[in-house]
Amino acid sequence: MGGGATRKTGSCCDLQKRHSGPDPESINADKDRLRLGGRSDNGNRTPHTKSRHSDKSQSLSMPVNSICHPELVSGSINAYRNNLRSIGRSDQLSRKTAFTMAEVLITLGIIGIVAAMTLPTVINRAQRKILTQQFKKSYATVQNAINLAQSEWGAPYECYWLKKSANAGYYLDQCSAFWDAFLKNVKIIQKCDGDDYDCHPKYKTKAEVLAEGGEVLNPSCSIDFPYANFYILNDGTYIIINNNNPGTSHHQIYFAIDINGSKGPNKWGYDLYYLTLNREDMKKDVIIANEVCAMKERDGMYINEMLLE
Repeated sequence: MGGGATRKTGSCCDLQKRHSGPDPESINADKDRLRLGGRSDNGNRTPHTKSRHSDKSQSLSMPVNSICHPELVSGSINAYRNNLRSIGRSDQLSRKTAFTMAEVLITLGIIGIVAAMTLPTVINRAQRKILTQQFKKSYATVQNAINLAQSEWGAPYECYWLKKSANAGYYLDQCSAFWDAFLKNVKIIQKCDGDDYDCHPKYKTKAEVLAEGGEVLNPSCSIDFPYANFYILNDGTYIIINNNNPGTSHHQIYFAIDINGSKGPNKWGYDLYYLTLNREDMKKDVIIANEVCAMKERDGMYINEMLLE
């Protein structure tokens, strides 16, 4: 119109066909040149280069496809968006699973508080377990020495508290002989006077134990060592016996054992026990017991409780 020449253009699909690649004749010509070793029709060698048609097709094929098929473009965009969303989710996940320095410090602080609260209990239980085993060992040593002394004598020495009998009470006539026989059946490495505190620990008195929340099995018991000698055995056990000036005192049937000597804690009912030579009836032998006098500090145990541990 208007006398001007109009330029006829093809559709986008025509453009795609026009630029999608070399025509068959060009491809055949290239193949012929390759068979001739790179020579042209006139015999001259031509350099081995890529076909200009292949470069052109590679450069034009994607834009033309994009123009002629917009759904490919929208599909690529959607895939790109989905990829971004996936990356975002993984990044958020990585941020959620990581811990900040403040969170780590708070966690360590909580662990420290819990440990501080529970560690003393765990240590006390472990220590009590050790003391229980040591007590049972010392108990067996002392009881075996008593049994051996009775066996050698042929009968129990009259040095005990008789519990169930018409004649219940103290029997003290043979206490001196009994303790002499007993001491021969244990391995003593040292003997100390009762007031020699360089040789043995000084234990709490009955009044001190009661003032600090402890208890005494029989409040009338004085639980002291007016005539005490300390005998240290080869395994570290202390045996405290009131045999220094026996006379007729009933203190002769009471004695104490410290199962680990000066190691501690040196507390009544823990590693220190006040005991009695007890005879249940006239048909039975003398055994260690806390039937008459016994004492324990707060949270301590009597020997019958220790034996059940």
